[in-house]
Amino acid sequence: MKYPTVFLDRDGTINEEAGYLNHPSRLKIIPEAGRAIKKLNDAGIITVIVTNQSGVARGYFSETVLIETHKRLKQELRRKYSARIDGIYYCPHHPAAIFDEYKKDCECRKPKPGMVNAAMSDLPIDPSFSYMIGDRYVDMEFGRQFRFKTVMVLTGYGLGEYTYQRSQWQFMPDYICENMEEAVDWVFKDLSIRNRGMKKLKTFDELKKIIPKLKRQGKRVVFANGCFDLLHGGHISYLEDARSKGDVLVLGLNSDSSIKKIKSEKRPVCPEEQRVEILASLECVNFILLFDDNTCDGLLRELRPDVHAKGTDYTRETVPERQTAIELGIETFIAGAQKENATKDIISLILERNSSPL
Repeated sequence: MKYPTVFLDRDGTINEEAGYLNHPSRLKIIPEAGRAIKKLNDAGIITVIVTNQSGVARGYFSETVLIETHKRLKQELRRKYSARIDGIYYCPHHPAAIFDEYKKDCECRKPKPGMVNAAMSDLPIDPSFSYMIGDRYVDMEFGRQFRFKTVMVLTGYGLGEYTYQRSQWQFMPDYICENMEEAVDWVFKDLSIRNRGMKKLKTFDELKKIIPKLKRQGKRVVFANGCFDLLHGGHISYLEDARSKGDVLVLGLNSDSSIKKIKSEKRPVCPEEQRVEILASLECVNFILLFDDNTCDGLLRELRPDVHAKGTDYTRETVPERQTAIELGIETFIAGAQKENATKDIISLILERNSSPL
């Protein structure tokens, strides 16, 4: 079994920023960070430190001193906060090192992925429910490459980077807050929302059992499908109208790989786990199924809903699955208000407005 995980930067996030921390006695844990790690422990969330420590390569302190500093960190967390760290991964290398053994352009220095890859080999980490918390933008870049949600704290270098450098950032963190305790409280809220979404996400085999049971209970099952890359009003109208045709709405959601095939290599904008999370928050959606095919003929044949709902960019005659629906006795319903904007139009408008001063 795999578990949600929070990856943490060290200096400026867990302990006070002190430049190159060249003696264990200089380590001072930020109180909010100590309390936050305890909360993570109590919730059963894996807690991992990932830290660049080029001071070793630069000759400011030895790797032995670094190991002793981490030993003190774990002792202080245990003594003051009854908290623990499940894993500590560090990079002692730097291309400008004064020692040959540390002079390398390695794969473990953030934002490169080596430390997370090592942690995922050692620990039962669920990358779909993992987070990166740090005080530097490089931490946000580091987490984003794994599709972790990212949180910047304004301790350490955080306030300065946010105040003076954010105009240069390629993307914003998912959340920005004062300290690690606030960051962890947000993680808990986010996990709660995502867990609700996962309850609606079903596999094909699960739905093959659920739908016949619903139909035996006299429930009318509606199947809708689409990409839903950037959710907008037209999508809401479509889904709510589709649900009105029955008692249960099953939503077939095109996977990321499917969207790349039918739309563009640059799509989707929102990865499938985020689209699941957003759509699961809608009351009108009861179940979500990710699928890879270009059309849902196969799903209609296997799941046998009562109604297949399509948006107003189709007519009953132009629905790609129309013949399958007729053969199976499935009603085809055109749902929602008349379509005015597609996702591609919204993307084009965003790009157009972003290219000129507001």
